[in-house]
Amino acid sequence: TPFSGFRRSKTPFHFSLFILFFIIILTFTYGFSQVSAKDFTIGFLLSLFRVLTAYAISVTLAILIGVLVTGKRNIEDNALPFLDMLQSFPAFSILPLLLAFFGSSNVVAIMILSMEMIWPILFSILTGLKSEN
Repeated sequence: TPFSGFRRSKTPFHFSLFILFFIIILTFTYGFSQVSAKDFTIGFLLSLFRVLTAYAISVTLAILIGVLVTGKRNIEDNALPFLDMLQSFPAFSILPLLLAFFGSSNVVAIMILSMEMIWPILFSILTGLKSEN
């Protein structure tokens, strides 16, 4: 076969890194007619800051809520349906309200990201704490 000289990666992670590197090279070579590499880097680092901040907030809140909810059985019985209902609420639906109060800022982006990130973390913590008891 024509591709027999290429060794296939044993993990998809290596292939993903190759594709990511390839896309970055193509983007810097052909895709930035209006954006400089400096602006791109600043934007990337700002986005990374937002995501990491939202993740830290989500983990902290999830641990706090998880410990409080599983502390007593009657609190858990009442809080779990409420948390399950909140999980299905789309965070982007309150985006106009957040924009009206806070304007277009990092705070809004971090709040939306946190509201989306917290649910899988929270329910994993709840499952872990309930299985411990």
